[in-house]
Amino acid sequence: MLATNFNLDLNSNSPFDKFLNIKNNLKKGKLNDDWMYWFHGSHCNFENTKTKQYLHVSIISGKNYGAIDYFYLYNFLLLLTFSIIIKT
Repeated sequence: MLATNFNLDLNSNSPFDKFLNIKNNLKKGKLNDDWMYWFHGSHCNFENTKTKQYLHVSIISGKNYGAIDYFYLYNFLLLLTFSIIIKT
């Protein structure tokens, strides 16, 4: 969604450079009504403002590119499961 919203070429050597530039306001923002994002170092965090689900994604190139930290993935799934149980 981030790549689509900001027309990023994920095949380029550094697709997230424009977000890491201090001179613009893209370092933190909204993807849509539900999701916020913010870049820090070699990661990008995503948080759902309604469910409080949170993801921590590696944006550096190499073997960890796009990797989601296991701890944050577990908590993301835990919150997802909990919200499904509450709705039923």
